[in-house]
Amino acid sequence: MLTPALAHAARPNTPRAKAGPLIGAVLVRRMVALLALVALLAVNLRWAEPYYDWDLLGYSGVAARIGGATPAEAHRRVYDLAYRNVPPEQYAWLVEGGEFQQAVAADPAAFEQQLPFYRLEPAYPLLILALDRLGVDPVHGSVWISRVAYLGIGVVAFVWLSGFLSPLAALATAWGAMSVQVALEAARLPTPDALSALVVLTALWLVFECQHFGRGMLVLLLSLLIRPDNLLWILGIAGWRALRVRRDRAVAALGALAGVAVSAALRIWSGSFGWRVSFHHSFVEPLPYPEQFVPSLGFSDYAWIYLRETHPANLPLFAALFALLGAWLLVSRARRFGWRDAGTALIACTGAYAVTHWLVFPNDDRLRLAAYLVVLILLVRTLAGAATRRMPGDAVRFSAPRSLRLTGLPRLEALLGRRAGPGA
Repeated sequence: MLTPALAHAARPNTPRAKAGPLIGAVLVRRMVALLALVALLAVNLRWAEPYYDWDLLGYSGVAARIGGATPAEAHRRVYDLAYRNVPPEQYAWLVEGGEFQQAVAADPAAFEQQLPFYRLEPAYPLLILALDRLGVDPVHGSVWISRVAYLGIGVVAFVWLSGFLSPLAALATAWGAMSVQVALEAARLPTPDALSALVVLTALWLVFECQHFGRGMLVLLLSLLIRPDNLLWILGIAGWRALRVRRDRAVAALGALAGVAVSAALRIWSGSFGWRVSFHHSFVEPLPYPEQFVPSLGFSDYAWIYLRETHPANLPLFAALFALLGAWLLVSRARRFGWRDAGTALIACTGAYAVTHWLVFPNDDRLRLAAYLVVLILLVRTLAGAATRRMPGDAVRFSAPRSLRLTGLPRLEALLGRRAGPGA
């Protein structure tokens, strides 16, 4: 006969044995939905043909120079690879599309002067170089990085959405979000935009959904090697965290200072020409010889460019739509859940990033892909009536970080070394 103590200890084992098949069924449904999502995104990529703009030559040139090529060798190698692998009509534009293309194609010195614009983002050309050493030429390797990152973004979005939606609903929502123009454009281009969005979205999920602030900030710091303008995300999130969570103020300040230091080091190492030259190169005219250029734009010239780039005729429809949705979400969540809500904090940081990025560079909507996806995820979550966990703060009891549960199997989570925590 069991003693009361032994009987009490034996009772919990019964429901756990019954819960095993249920947990396994949930895992199977999630995995099936995830595989279906990857298949649908692969179909999207099938119809999103690569578009090789001039950035291909710039990043490939940096990869060649890091690999030890001289300026003349890098110039010859990059254009030879483009001639052999880029479609003829796109290659013709790369070498004859205008005075800039013609000058840089003809002069290795002019090509070398373009590389500081691209050396500022070393992670992407390093990946291109690594793939080149493995036998994948830079033309195809650059696009495959974007395409794999596109699939990764879809997976992260699915994991985020599955925290408050059924697997089928998370599948449909993630596929719809990844089928918008800005996401498909990032998958088509030989740029680090998709890779940057993947890393930033992962960091935001860690910080706001899982409450792993330190891990998320570390991922954001690494993202500076992909795109230095991700410093705006670091400063916004660190500032918010420092205001709301006393215990994290030192970590937030350290993360912000580290981000500024890494960004400054990248600019020194790359030989950056500065904001005024980059602005002129992007919004006035491309400069074949930026080293000799002296910026001459005045206040009225900058004001006119900002007005031109903000004119509704020059803005995609989704930009205005997402701006309105973001403003509505901020007001709605602040009224319903208060400013300690993680969703309110996330949409506020996203809005701060978008506005600040526009003030620095009033174009390149594809650089804000992570911000668009955040708005979509929070829109679905708000409409579904599920509030994210409140931010821990002075008047709110601190809660343990959420477990990074991807499998739903506690024993496997223990083997992976993940701490269990309260769910969303």
